[in-house]
Amino acid sequence: MEEDLDALYSVLGWDSSPRSNRLVESYVKLRKLLSLGLLRECLTGKKHVKVLDCCSGGGIGGYALAKALEDEGFVPEVLFVDLACSLLPRVSQRVLLSDSVCGDARNLSFLRPRLFDISVIWGCSSAHFNPFEMHRVLAGLSLALSSNGCLLIEEVDRMQSVFLGTGYRYVWPEPSDRAAISLHRGYDPCTSTVRRALIDLSSGRIVEHRVCMLWTPALVAALAYPYFREVEIVLESESRGIVVCCKPRGSISARDAMSFAEPLTHYL
Repeated sequence: MEEDLDALYSVLGWDSSPRSNRLVESYVKLRKLLSLGLLRECLTGKKHVKVLDCCSGGGIGGYALAKALEDEGFVPEVLFVDLACSLLPRVSQRVLLSDSVCGDARNLSFLRPRLFDISVIWGCSSAHFNPFEMHRVLAGLSLALSSNGCLLIEEVDRMQSVFLGTGYRYVWPEPSDRAAISLHRGYDPCTSTVRRALIDLSSGRIVEHRVCMLWTPALVAALAYPYFREVEIVLESESRGIVVCCKPRGSISARDAMSFAEPLTHYL
């Protein structure tokens, strides 16, 4: 999967580096999120804050959160994890204490016995995971967090933006620095994933990839409930939000599951 991701991003020409405008946008967003007080318990009494940037890409989410924490008087320590090794950030002066590991978010056992205070999945990475894989990602992250830890998941509402907006397209011009299109190649009903072929029109290079069109902030929040005691949604707009998951359960019973309710909603 690593080679597929590296090839995918190289054709798309996405800039996931901390030099992009997304870093400033993410920093502003995370400063607002901190001001809401949703992370108060996981930060109380701490000076040093351990951050896990999962599916980090170039590290925009981790760098932006580190800067937001620094401005609040904390000393962040960030670990960047991604399966696309070529995208991982190098140790940088942006964060005094940082490291990068090439690893699979679907199996985070390699992180043990380390525990983190905050983890982020930034950049709407959920499309890489089918529902079964997303369970493994959330379970692994809940085990990687401290008892009062929090997980922040940036998510786009594909129901609103795709199905009620543009509509699913069998042929789609990709928003890329290069001339690229993607073509529908099939659908797997057992994993709710679509297979598409990404074509670089300048070189003729073809990259096969899969995408799960299922995810919305509400669906990710519902899936997170078995693993976290507190799950809330912070909406930026009708089609984008942040799922805030705090206090990992550790284990869950059927009786616990019966107590699940709709998450609280906030607005940035």
